[in-house]
Amino acid sequence: MTYQVVVWGTGNVGRPAIRAIATHRDLELVGVVVSNPAKVGKDAGELAGIAPLGVLATDDTEIAFAPDVDCVVYAATADTRPMEAYMDLERLLRSGRNVVSTAFYPLLHPASAPPELMGMLTPAMEAGNSSVFVSGIDPGWALDILPALVSGVGAGITEIRIQEIFNYALYDAPDIVRNVIGLGGPMNVMPQMLEEMSLMTVWAPMVRVLADSLEVEIDEVTTQWNAVHLSGRSKSRGWEPSKKEPWAHFASKSQDSQEGTHSLRWSTSPESTMTVRPIGNSL
Repeated sequence: MTYQVVVWGTGNVGRPAIRAIATHRDLELVGVVVSNPAKVGKDAGELAGIAPLGVLATDDTEIAFAPDVDCVVYAATADTRPMEAYMDLERLLRSGRNVVSTAFYPLLHPASAPPELMGMLTPAMEAGNSSVFVSGIDPGWALDILPALVSGVGAGITEIRIQEIFNYALYDAPDIVRNVIGLGGPMNVMPQMLEEMSLMTVWAPMVRVLADSLEVEIDEVTTQWNAVHLSGRSKSRGWEPSKKEPWAHFASKSQDSQEGTHSLRWSTSPESTMTVRPIGNSL
C-alpha cells in the first residue's frame, strides 16, 4: 500500500522530509505547502535540492485536506506562530489526516502533555480516526531513541552520557537563531528559549521519554542556566552578533530528575553542545 503525503513547509525540516518521501517505496508525495511567495510554483525536488519530482509548491493549504491525502508532514514552525500552528494541527486531525511533525514540543511525551492541549486534540483525533507523532533530532533521537538502543546492548552500565553538537551557524533560520535561541544577542536580554516555560516545554519531555525507556520513575524536573560571553565575532547565515557590550551570549541549561540513585541530566554549552547523563547503578 502506498500512502499519499503532503509536506507543509519547506525549511530545515521540510526539505529533508521531501527527500525522504521521494526515496521511500511506500510513500508518494502529492503536495507541498509553502508560505514564501518566491517558492510558489517551484518543483518540490528543486526546493529539496534533488531532481524534479513533478509536484509544484503552492500556498493553498487546502491541498492538505484533499480526500486522498493519508498523512501530512507538518514542517511549519510553531515557535513564532503557536496559535496558528495548533489550529492547523487540530483541523488536520479532525479531518482524518495523520500528522508527523517536529513542531509541537509538548507532544514529544504525550503522557505529560498539558491537559488543556490534549483536551483540544483528543476529540479531534477521535472524530477523524487520526493520529499525531512528534519527534525530531533537536530535541529527539539522540536524547531518547539512541541512548535507549545503546543501553540494550551492554551490561553493567553505571552511566550513560550523551553529547549532542549543533552548529547553529549553518541553521537556515536567522530569526529563530537570534530571537528565539538567543545566539549573538546582548547579555542583558533573556531569549525565549531560556524562559522556564520554554525549557520545560521543549526539553522536559525528552527526559521523560528516556526515563520511560529505561523504566526510571521521575519525581521532578528542574532547570537552570547561565549566560556566557562568546569568545569572538563570527557571521552565520543572515545574521551577525550584536555590537552592544556585553555583546553576545549563549546559555547553558540542565534538567534533572531523580528516583533513588537515578538521575537524568543534560546541558548545553557555549559551543552549542548538549549533554545527557542518565546515571544509576541499575541502568
